[in-house]
Amino acid sequence: MTNEYITSERFIWDDLLRRGEAVAERAKKMWNRRQSLPTSLLSWPSEEIKDDQGNPIDRVVSLAVPEHIPLRKALVDMLERTLPYALLLAEVRDKELVVILESHHGTRSWRYPIEWRGDVHRLGEGIRKDNTDSLGVLWRRQAGDDS
Repeated sequence: MTNEYITSERFIWDDLLRRGEAVAERAKKMWNRRQSLPTSLLSWPSEEIKDDQGNPIDRVVSLAVPEHIPLRKALVDMLERTLPYALLLAEVRDKELVVILESHHGTRSWRYPIEWRGDVHRLGEGIRKDNTDSLGVLWRRQAGDDS
């Protein structure tokens, strides 16, 4: 590891990419078992935070977003309460399972089409993209950025 790699915090992002991949795999398995997936947010707090009882939290925070709460509100609330280094959203949109990981370093998304195969729905081949899909709260594409 180079000093620049460490000071840039890219090693943290690389670890989060591995974790995001694992979450995407778990989301696929859950969808395959249940043919559904609750809209879920994960937050990796950038510092120790406190829960509603004042207990310290220094790990990933998760939320199954209730259907009656708009996703944008849940996202902003999670952002304000957890001060995240990174956020991840997993949800079913139209006819695909979507997982988006975002930090100030960039984004990575995994998209799996929901396909009708014979008489059952199945997930198709996934597509992974970097810096394309975004939650729009920790990272924004810069003008002229083709990454």
